[in-house]
Amino acid sequence: LLRGALRECEKRHSKKCDANTHFPTSQLPTDILLIDVAENQLVKTSTSCQKYLALSYVWGSVPMFKTMQENLASLQVSGALLHLRSQRPRIVRDAMDLTRYLGHRYLWCDALCIVQNDAQSKHSEIAKMSVIYGEAFLTICALSSSNAGVGLLGFSETLPRDMPQDISGSTKTSAYVSIPPSLVEISYLLPYEQRAWTFQERLLSKRCLLFTATHIYFHC
Repeated sequence: LLRGALRECEKRHSKKCDANTHFPTSQLPTDILLIDVAENQLVKTSTSCQKYLALSYVWGSVPMFKTMQENLASLQVSGALLHLRSQRPRIVRDAMDLTRYLGHRYLWCDALCIVQNDAQSKHSEIAKMSVIYGEAFLTICALSSSNAGVGLLGFSETLPRDMPQDISGSTKTSAYVSIPPSLVEISYLLPYEQRAWTFQERLLSKRCLLFTATHIYFHC
């Protein structure tokens, strides 16, 4: 279903969705680190060279594995992230699995794709947020996760894999079917929407796959 929604977007209105007219700076290529989910390593590339997904989530107070100056070189070796799977927070592991599942190879995640203890590099990367999220093919938004230890619905081992069932019924004169709650109705309940940082990431994105605790929404 998710792959079908993306194919429909690309087939019918990709030019409109890819035309990021609100943020013209996103048309400028920029050098970034990406997670290669096929080789399980970091790669240096450009936003204009690779089709990639981006992850938008709330860090929270859980321990976070990060790219540092000390481990940057080792993380660019094939298989490096596979060996460190247990150290990566649940949300990052699920986002990598989802990227593979959707048939894509590259993912951007701030904890791994920004060198966290390099002040100059970190400041430079933060200034590129409009480019990074504006140029991403799709942004994965973890709306209900209050921290990086909470995974994505349907992908995480800690969350139920069965999606909520639609309820339908009928009488002689009427038919009834349930619909998921609109994001507008529940946004005030979501940890994600309380943070300006994640709020801007969603607004900058062309396409969003939005995960709550009970439903998945697609917006383009």
